[in-house]
Amino acid sequence: MYYTGEGTPKDERQAFVWFRKAAEAGQAEYQYVLGHMYHEGQGVAVDNIEAYAWLHLAAAAGSKGTKGVAGAMALKNKIERTMNPAQMSAALELRDQLSESVVSSMCKADNRT
Repeated sequence: MYYTGEGTPKDERQAFVWFRKAAEAGQAEYQYVLGHMYHEGQGVAVDNIEAYAWLHLAAAAGSKGTKGVAGAMALKNKIERTMNPAQMSAALELRDQLSESVVSSMCKADNRT
């Protein structure tokens, strides 16, 4: 709704907040969307380290979003080609941290049901 402005004023920052919640809960489609938003600077400052990490998670989880796994991998690989070794190291470290956080979040959600 916030992303497209359907039923509410368009607000990319607010859309980003809600997409991040869904991505952190393990929803691969929103992990892809979040990676794209970080790459394009939609609702958030451009951050290719964050973009790479989220796109990696989306591809690993089998994103069925707009572009699916192939789209997530293609954008992740495009970003990777622009990174220097220090940025790549930071992106891999963040990917691992996010992966642990997402798995933990998913386990907590499973225990609530």
